[in-house]
This record gives sequence, C-alpha cells and structure tokens, in this order.
Amino acid sequence: MKTCTAIFITTTLGILFTVIFFAVFYPSIAFAQIIITEIMYDIEGTDTGREWIEVFNSGEDAVDLSFWKLFEANVNHKINAIGQNIVPRGGYAVIADVPDKFRADNPDFSGLLFDSAFSLSNDGETISMKDPS
Repeated sequence: MKTCTAIFITTTLGILFTVIFFAVFYPSIAFAQIIITEIMYDIEGTDTGREWIEVFNSGEDAVDLSFWKLFEANVNHKINAIGQNIVPRGGYAVIADVPDKFRADNPDFSGLLFDSAFSLSNDGETISMKDPS
C-alpha cells in the first residue's frame, strides 16, 4: 500500500507541475508570433551597416512590430518602421541596421522594412525578438 500511495503522490505532483508549467509558460508560447527566419551578419567585404534580420509572423493576427525590441549584444534595440509598421498574418519583414544600404544591396525588395541600430557578431551570438508584454 505504501508503494501505491507514493506512486499516487508522485503522479499527482507530476500532473500539478505540468499544469503549473503550462499555466505560466503557455501564454508566452501561444502568442509568440514573430520568428526570426534569416540573418545576414557577415557579407563579403565590409558588412558595416549592411546587416539585417528577416522575421515571419506565424500567428493568427497581424503584429505591430514597432512595439517589439530586437535583443542583441545584451541590449534591447528599438525597431522603427519605414512606412507600414504592421506585419500581416503570414507576412515577412526585414529589420535592417541601415535601411538605405539594405535597399542598395537588394534593389528588388518591396516588402516591409524596419530600421534598428545593431551590429551582429561575425563569431556568433544570441539574438531574439521581444514582444511588448
């Protein structure tokens, strides 16, 4: 009987932990709509001002990216819209270090463009998008 009680308590605690885990973390998982899909960090020649990040809105709703932050080098970088600031459901956008240089390198680009001040490491680093919540 003691073994059954111990298994029951262990199982109950496991279920309780699972419920608490999802109650705490599920909202942030469910609403994480912006995904980094491409990173240009080390262009041939000089890459100063020519770095950019592409993001995708995988959520069900449009996202106002102007309230989000780009986290890089332990800094939350502000994101400024160049034109429209809403990324539609299923839409892509580019966040460029220097938008004019991005346009010069990608003259056929006609998508959503955002400006932010950052400098990506050519040796690797952690970057992420942070929503306003």
